[in-house]
Amino acid sequence: PYAVDAAGATAPPTIAPAGGTFTPRRTVTITGPVGATLRYTTTGADPTTSDTFVPGGGQVVVDRAQILKV
Repeated sequence: PYAVDAAGATAPPTIAPAGGTFTPRRTVTITGPVGATLRYTTTGADPTTSDTFVPGGGQVVVDRAQILKV
């Protein structure tokens, strides 16, 4: 057995709009806790430290079918 200590963990980012199918393109706003480093991918893969950075309240334009992960 093991224990998980989530002390110091940040809240998950919020994405608006929350998701769905949109036509034609859509601007997505990503908001996170103050001081958080938010990175995203559009490939469906989980973001890593080498992926694109977006500031809290930053925007990403989605102009084709893709999976946005933050």
